[in-house]
Amino acid sequence: MIQEPDFKKNQKPEDVLQKSIVDCISHKMKQTDVKYILLEKFGFDIGMFINNKNIYYFKSFEIKAFVGQRMGGIGFGNQKGKGPQVDLLILPLEKLKFVRPMVRWIIGNGLFPLGSPRYVFLDSEKAKNSAMREVARNKQNNFRMSAFENSYITWNQLCKEIENFLLNSF
Repeated sequence: MIQEPDFKKNQKPEDVLQKSIVDCISHKMKQTDVKYILLEKFGFDIGMFINNKNIYYFKSFEIKAFVGQRMGGIGFGNQKGKGPQVDLLILPLEKLKFVRPMVRWIIGNGLFPLGSPRYVFLDSEKAKNSAMREVARNKQNNFRMSAFENSYITWNQLCKEIENFLLNSF
């Protein structure tokens, strides 16, 4: 099992969390005979082309690390409401169902102690519903951290969710 990351302010927390998630993915995939290509910063933070017993598919992850940078929220996209995250979440909910088998959002809450439930694993519909107000252009979009109060899981549970998403949902 890959050690849980300790991401904090002033150390590029999303990079620390992303590296650990890539390590978790690589560790899990090495235990299988599944072929894959993992690309970072490929639209979202991680994109994967997978060949699982001659079934080919694509998976993608967007990763956010909350360390209190915004009061009660964590931003996505840029300050002008642009970026692939906004491009996706601005779509109507019925269209987001189309990407449910392919895209997951991972949010880590660095204000919670190591070993505690502090990760969220979301599809795009839940991500959109967790946004502060409406997702829109020409503004900074944010997730409401309070929307995740009852959804936190541990690092080990997160790695298991990632494995299930990669190998069992296509």
